[in-house]
Amino acid sequence: MYPLLAALEFEHPMRLIWLAIAPAIVYFAIRSWTLAPRGRRVASLVCRLLVLTLAIVAFGGPMRRGPSSQRMVVFATDFSRSTAGSRQVAEQFIAAARREQGGHRAAFVCFASQPGPLTDQPQPADETQDTNASDPAAALQLAAAAIPADFVPQIVLLTDGIQTHGDLARAALGIGVPVSIVPLPAFADPEVCVAELLAPAAVAAGADAALEVVIRANVETTGTLELFRNGEAVARSDVALQTGENRVSMQTALGDGPVAQAVTFTARLNAAQDTVLENNQRRAKVVAGRRTQVLLADLDPAAGESFADVLRSQGAEVTLSRLTQLAADADALDAFDALILCDVSSQDLTAVQLEAIERYIHDLGGGLIVIGGEKTFGEATFRDTPLERILPVTAAVAATETEKTVLAMILVIDRSGSMEEDRRLDLAKEAAMQSVRVLDAHDKAGVIAFSDDSEWIAPLATVADKADLLQRIGTLTAYGQTNMYQGVARAVLALEQSVADRRHIILLTDGIPSPGDYREIAQRMAAGGITLSTVSISAGAEQDMLQEMAAIARGRHHHCNDPSDVPRILVQETRAVAADESHREFRPFALRTLPGLDLASAPPLLSYARTNPKPDAEPLLFAVAGHPLLSWWRHGAGVALALTSDVENRGAGRWQSWPGYGAFWKRLVRHVARKPEPSLLSLTADRRDGSIAVTADLVGSDGRYVTDAKLTATVAGPDGESRMLDLTPIAPGRYAVAFLVGSNAPAEYEIRVRGESADKSPTAALTVFVDYPDELQVRDADEDLLRRVAATTGGAFQPDPASVFALDGRTVDRIRPLWSYLLTAALLLFVVDVALRRLRF
Repeated sequence: MYPLLAALEFEHPMRLIWLAIAPAIVYFAIRSWTLAPRGRRVASLVCRLLVLTLAIVAFGGPMRRGPSSQRMVVFATDFSRSTAGSRQVAEQFIAAARREQGGHRAAFVCFASQPGPLTDQPQPADETQDTNASDPAAALQLAAAAIPADFVPQIVLLTDGIQTHGDLARAALGIGVPVSIVPLPAFADPEVCVAELLAPAAVAAGADAALEVVIRANVETTGTLELFRNGEAVARSDVALQTGENRVSMQTALGDGPVAQAVTFTARLNAAQDTVLENNQRRAKVVAGRRTQVLLADLDPAAGESFADVLRSQGAEVTLSRLTQLAADADALDAFDALILCDVSSQDLTAVQLEAIERYIHDLGGGLIVIGGEKTFGEATFRDTPLERILPVTAAVAATETEKTVLAMILVIDRSGSMEEDRRLDLAKEAAMQSVRVLDAHDKAGVIAFSDDSEWIAPLATVADKADLLQRIGTLTAYGQTNMYQGVARAVLALEQSVADRRHIILLTDGIPSPGDYREIAQRMAAGGITLSTVSISAGAEQDMLQEMAAIARGRHHHCNDPSDVPRILVQETRAVAADESHREFRPFALRTLPGLDLASAPPLLSYARTNPKPDAEPLLFAVAGHPLLSWWRHGAGVALALTSDVENRGAGRWQSWPGYGAFWKRLVRHVARKPEPSLLSLTADRRDGSIAVTADLVGSDGRYVTDAKLTATVAGPDGESRMLDLTPIAPGRYAVAFLVGSNAPAEYEIRVRGESADKSPTAALTVFVDYPDELQVRDADEDLLRRVAATTGGAFQPDPASVFALDGRTVDRIRPLWSYLLTAALLLFVVDVALRRLRF
């Protein structure tokens, strides 16, 4: 009895004061007794007292509080477009769970950009829902608020975890309701999207823009990627896409146009397997900065006009000046980013001009290129001059007519088992010995033999001790297979590291070699100035391949049906290479390269001036005998470069007709030219939750963060109207502002930020493209987030449908109103009272 009374509560306890009239009721009842039997009179009095008591207690709002385990489960289902292929998974789970519902309650809500109405039956999203966005946090909050306090709460969230609005993790912390997660596959159908088009904000006018297209795919497929520049197709590439992230690099010129022209690039993908097409395009804007300002000084400007046209064709703004009119003031030279002197010696310049040039390079950070041959870099005209002090090379002793050139030659000989036939190996050894005897003592020779592997029989060295070299050749024996590639590669590597005027390989074999990239190794020889002679002995030798290698490496191929011809042919080749009637023509070979500087297809040069590199210089190209052909170094604040061959216009017709001639000069000018000063104000933008957040970083001219500036952004949207927004400081030197974009329709937003500070008033601009809704970015379901939500709220991840309505020991206090029961009892007693008083029995 006591627990029952303890659980009894009254909503209006003060109304119980009416119980005080009970004595009056007793008094008047006694006064009004009739002649009825005493027992009936007492029973009637008791009934009236009970009716009055029950009515007054009911009027006080009696309630009984007790525990309840009845559950209310709200199913929140994601209907955004990323889950379009997973609807059946959600429907099957809900149907399986409802079979175990029993006496519990269930409610349903579907959501996308916002949650829909709560229903008691599963309903699809209505047409007013924007499925191009997803806000599971809002759905979670609505579901939690919809559960009455007298039901055990439970939420089942069916989603892929991709959220474009809201913060699901934060919302889960605040609802206080267990959330069980049913992860839905994201983009269950084949899907490909262009996730990003990465492009530099600005490039120098005339320079190429390096772009990178980021493609995400959930299926292996193929496609065609097209690149458009201001709507005009400029590149096309067939791509094979792997599951996950794919990156495709593309490079294209900005095209002709005025200075500071803004170019919009569009990357568009057409994939063989794809479901949604509207996410296959991304845009980016690149601004062309001012053209590189080049001053070209020549004794004869008319002769330099064609060279100036080459530079202009590569995007440079060229001013052609007669050497005698070259400014003698460094401040006048400072208007240019680079100065080029063609075929000029120190004697052609005045002392004042030389002083201005050095100050322009060293103090003002300008760039200098000096091109010339013996006139410019000869020992008599270059040694101990101001130009020698500025440039990265020093004068070297000129070559004499009696100076002997050095030949470095390696014999690569097949010693596989088949070489024992017809005394082929014996004849090859004899040929190698005769070839060595032809060489001079200052020449270099080496012998590599190959079969299953390759071996140095005689490492590359001078042939002063011919007896030892001949004895080593005589030790060759035959065995194994024809693994030729390794032997050739070792010979090429040795010659690349050797200093000599001419470098040559003689390759002798009688069979079909094991696989290898022989075309590539021949191209490597050609690029490094190494020539190749090939000799095949038997009819089974791979003659076509040997002929192609010799042609690429600018040598000759010989075939010997009779092995006895081998000694004669090898001696003939050795004598031809040693004589080298075209030895004045040489190919530069690279020690180091600059990105974009490709000389593999460059024609030979006829001459060069001998110089020596300074200790701090960085040689890029070498001529024969190890003399630097192209070198650069930092001279103070600037860069100076020396090219010691007159490739500009005198005796270099083959270089001028070379297809890579313009690109060669474009790369050199870009390397030495003074770089634009970095902007004090830089901008970044991030699109999320239907808004664009702009972040600005501002530094002063002293390199310190500016914390007291006023920054204002002007935003021009697709509607043509502009709005002004003030940026708020969020960290030292960092300011931010965000604005709503309004819709998911493709749009372009021009953002210009202007700063006002005590130092300067910098400006910066940024273009943000909205190409398609963020919901359509192909990605995997965010299971990490969903697991955290389930763990944080005490729910289950991937629950069994049968467990959704199962009791878990949780109960809630449920208040049951008792007034209806009391009034019913009072009404029954009233009927009894009337019967006692009116009926006779």
